Amino acid sequence: MSRLLREIAIDGTKALGGKQSPPRNASGDVYKSGGGYWQNLARSAKVSTKRKRAEAISGEPATKKSRQTVHKPSTSPKSASAPAATRKRKRPANDDETFLRAAQSQLKKVKTADAKRIRPYLTKLRQPTAQEAHTLSEAAARRLLAGNNAINRPVFVVSGDANNILDPEDDRRPIEQLFTWLANDDETHDLYLPGEAANRVTAPGTIKTAALRQRFEAHNGPVQDGKPHNLTDLANPFPVTIAPKFTQTPACNLLGDVMRYLFDCGINDLCQAGCPDRLEDAPQKCCEEHFLTTTEFAELQTGWRQWQGAISLAEAGALTQPHVDKWGFATNTICLEGEIGWCWLADPTNDEREGLSDGSDDTRDSGRWVYKVLRPGDVMYMPPGTPHMVFRLPNGRQTMVAGSHILRRRDVEQWANWIELEARHAQKALEEGEQLDDSEAGIWRGLAEGIEHVLEHTNGPAASYGGLL
Repeated sequence: MSRLLREIAIDGTKALGGKQSPPRNASGDVYKSGGGYWQNLARSAKVSTKRKRAEAISGEPATKKSRQTVHKPSTSPKSASAPAATRKRKRPANDDETFLRAAQSQLKKVKTADAKRIRPYLTKLRQPTAQEAHTLSEAAARRLLAGNNAINRPVFVVSGDANNILDPEDDRRPIEQLFTWLANDDETHDLYLPGEAANRVTAPGTIKTAALRQRFEAHNGPVQDGKPHNLTDLANPFPVTIAPKFTQTPACNLLGDVMRYLFDCGINDLCQAGCPDRLEDAPQKCCEEHFLTTTEFAELQTGWRQWQGAISLAEAGALTQPHVDKWGFATNTICLEGEIGWCWLADPTNDEREGLSDGSDDTRDSGRWVYKVLRPGDVMYMPPGTPHMVFRLPNGRQTMVAGSHILRRRDVEQWANWIELEARHAQKALEEGEQLDDSEAGIWRGLAEGIEHVLEHTNGPAASYGGLL
């Protein structure tokens, strides 16, 4: 039987017997053999490269009409001045560029305020040069971060170690594995939705685990209600650290050093609400005897749990606007499911960081926004104070990433500069009559106290701390 099957496969329809006339309007190869005309149906059935490219960009099956709108690159001098509707586009150079073009095309149809704001950025994105991103092996990334040199651009490890976050023997997708660890159906999580008002790009809210599970497991594809759910800081339920292995070195543990000092205290070391010596009007110290209030201690504990690791879940089309992370730490990201467009501002100035932080500057015309697409297994380290944004395909699928924050000892000066920027931002807000969050002020004060202590008592070489010792 196997021999017969091989013989049949040799000559397509001829091996099956019979005669055939030349088919009219036949596509593919037509050949004569054994006194008859035969059409190579297997070759005819292949989808053309042109059609595949059209479907990838639009996210929909290519019809005859849509296939006609995809052109090969032209060398005609007239093409540069042709109308936009007929101008021939250059073929995507790689998968990342195909992803970006698909996002540009699909987001044109999205009418939300967040899509309207992010579209101008996408039109000017470009892929990074070697001076704007490191792409390294895991071993090389570890050596780089463990060294004493400053790092001013993101580090990417393609198909790196996911650090045993997921069970390799579990056939379910990562998001389904995550819900197994979220045992409390009534646990509440912060949720961000596209803002309905013209001036609101996001609408914060909450969702419980049971509703979250039902939504994400019911449909993994384009969102039907036009409100892609985006959960950026889901508390890490896994019993392992989320920090990538190449960041697990003493050189990357400054934040851990600070928090160990701040939490190494008892109840008598904290300034209680009834402390008679509390200095209510002196934000730099609660009183002369203590260094943290009970409220500040609790806020730092909450922050530390999030900084050690959080999960980000998002549906197709969810967007995160350009911003700088509030606390100015370095960010680690491990992509576990889906494809994510990650963008950052190359070589940002302090004025640009501050402008994005207080909303006075969007930097969309700077020409220095670059991007890479994160896929499952990809790992990224982003230096402190890096402006960034995130986009996903509206016709794509759900995504899941694990994120954490660290501070390299070498980057303490860079982080201190970010604290100064935040302080100026806070002072400006106070002068304009804005009410500040007391809990955030307490966290900033506690972190500054901890950094000062570590720098005063460390036994490490001065070069490890950027020469600040």
